[in-house]
Amino acid sequence: MHANDIQGCMIAMTNGGTTSMANQEHLALLQQGVEAWNSWRREHPQIKPDLDHALLENIYLSNSNLSGASFRGRIFRT
Repeated sequence: MHANDIQGCMIAMTNGGTTSMANQEHLALLQQGVEAWNSWRREHPQIKPDLDHALLENIYLSNSNLSGASFRGRIFRT
């Protein structure tokens, strides 16, 4: 999966007439790998990553700093 293939990794969920999905920039950073993700987290500690309703498929998350991240409605697949 290519890091820029965001649409293939996200699903949108409808709740009460509004659509909610993961922040595309956050998802793209996570897809770039642990080193890129953790570097971004160190540089932006005030940002709480929004990965709501993300389809996290074939993304290596071990050792990723996911503290404070929002994962409502997410789907994990291996």
